[in-house]
Amino acid sequence: MPKVQRIKVSVFGADRGCVLARAFLNDLSQTYKHPSEAILEYGIPKDPNGATIPIELVFVGLLDAVSSLVEENALISMVPLVNGIKQNYGDQTLAIPQAVQRCVHFAAAHELRFYQRLDSLEKTRGVQYLYPGTSEDIMGGAPPGALGARAELQRVVLRDMLNEALSHGVALDMMEDLSRFKGDTFQRFTLANPISDGRTTYKIWELIKAYREIVPYAPRLNFVDHMQVFLRWMAVRYMSPEFRATVTNQFDALATQHEALLKERKDAEAAYLALRKQTPTPDAVTLGKAQNRMDAAARAEMESLRNASVERARPLRGRLGAHPGRIG
Repeated sequence: MPKVQRIKVSVFGADRGCVLARAFLNDLSQTYKHPSEAILEYGIPKDPNGATIPIELVFVGLLDAVSSLVEENALISMVPLVNGIKQNYGDQTLAIPQAVQRCVHFAAAHELRFYQRLDSLEKTRGVQYLYPGTSEDIMGGAPPGALGARAELQRVVLRDMLNEALSHGVALDMMEDLSRFKGDTFQRFTLANPISDGRTTYKIWELIKAYREIVPYAPRLNFVDHMQVFLRWMAVRYMSPEFRATVTNQFDALATQHEALLKERKDAEAAYLALRKQTPTPDAVTLGKAQNRMDAAARAEMESLRNASVERARPLRGRLGAHPGRIG
């Protein structure tokens, strides 16, 4: 009898990591299907009795999955090591395999998806829920302090995903265990701590309960219901002169600055590449000056982009809220 009696697999992914998660699951299903895609088994090499070990795809948790069909990024392909990462999975089957016992997808209800569309599970298997906020409210990623009190929304999604996983047999720590043995991790999951907008103190679940009384928490992509609440909220907020000044003046100035620096970066890159193509090749001093200009322009543009992104996400001071295109 083999020492390993059963292999249980649970997979989590966020953003484009959801594409990798689904590609991995499909590769696993195709490799170990026996006798069908609904039953997976690992054949023990050189076992005289042909013994196999069952493989269970217990749980799949996805956070704000974005489209797998995007253009190849030429810059990434030039970076050592990273150039081996497959960027476009449009040639692969990304459906949730039959062997998966439970799949959930938590998506952002208020993300303005100009560049990457949501990769829905509507044509495959799994349940989907919308949460108030943008992608960074669902899966994190914003600079520390950039979201203010709104950052607490991330805990709700994190906690719901933990509860879903535990209730379907994933071997993760329960909240009681985290509290006893992993205090730092517990603080990331707990919803008990109060939050404040500078005037009033709230409890996270009170806010979520109030919101879900307006838009019920249900397994469907009811974007219209969520956006109606958002637009009504924006209409009331925009009546405030303080709010209008906050969301236009500073961000517009930073955005204009970023456009200028982005142009300088492109000009510097074009000038450097033009020099490299010259025959004969320019001397090292000339190339060095061009490269220094290009590097400095890249650093300035990236810093400007970071500042503009932080300002765009920054809540209005003294209020529990956010800028247009964001919801708190």
